[in-house]
Amino acid sequence: MLGWYILLGLACLLLLIALTPLRLSLAYRRDGTEADDRLTIEISAWFRLLRYRYEVPVLKLFAGKDGPEMAVQIEDQRKQTAKQVTISLSDVKKLIEKFQQLQRTVRDLRETLRNMMRNVRCEEIAWHTQLGFAEAASTGALTGLVWGIKSAIITCFSHYISLRTVPRLSVQPVWNGEVIQTQFRCILRFQLGHALVTGLRILLRWKKGRRRKWQVTPSRA
Repeated sequence: MLGWYILLGLACLLLLIALTPLRLSLAYRRDGTEADDRLTIEISAWFRLLRYRYEVPVLKLFAGKDGPEMAVQIEDQRKQTAKQVTISLSDVKKLIEKFQQLQRTVRDLRETLRNMMRNVRCEEIAWHTQLGFAEAASTGALTGLVWGIKSAIITCFSHYISLRTVPRLSVQPVWNGEVIQTQFRCILRFQLGHALVTGLRILLRWKKGRRRKWQVTPSRA
């Protein structure tokens, strides 16, 4: 009888984990100076009773040996820790190469990720920008260009994620000064079970793809 209670408890725990709703909040703000950059990432569950918050208060771009590099400082609000991370162009290329290698190993990787994204709901998306340059003609042309880029990004975004709200976008030209300010906020919701199932599928297909690769690789006598 005790074994049945244990199995029932494990089943209830697995069901609770699968149905746990996760809330992912992304917020970025730039007030016009390098020191005012701030990226905030928050993951929460059960009405924010469980919450992890990370802040990137500084984004610095500088010239490195192999090209442009970006230095970020990541703060973990829960652990009260901070660490400095440097991202170079070579790091980005290596990440792209690893993803391409994963695509070759895992069958239908993009379709699997696309199915996962269909279960993600966007509850809020707002993107406001103020910009201005010394010349009014440049300000007007860039305002139209930014509007076009924002519209294209939101359209592409809506093809993969279910929008449950109307995007709030604005581009305000500043004619009497040189200003670049932007604020972005996005809130996504999805169930933990969907993410776990997707991760498990990718892991199993990755292992199967590696075994198949070793089997078809000809041996050299």
